[in-house]
Amino acid sequence: MTTFETVADQLVRDLVRMEVRRIYALVGDSLNSISDAVLVGLG
Repeated sequence: MTTFETVADQLVRDLVRMEVRRIYALVGDSLNSISDAVLVGLG
């Protein structure tokens, strides 16, 4: 199976590199991919 990195994954990776500790947002349809990337990144 081929894995690929999404834009959300890249965003979360960059936020981690910048040592961002909190993200404030209302989770909804447009942010689901970012929320998933954050959860996967923390796991």
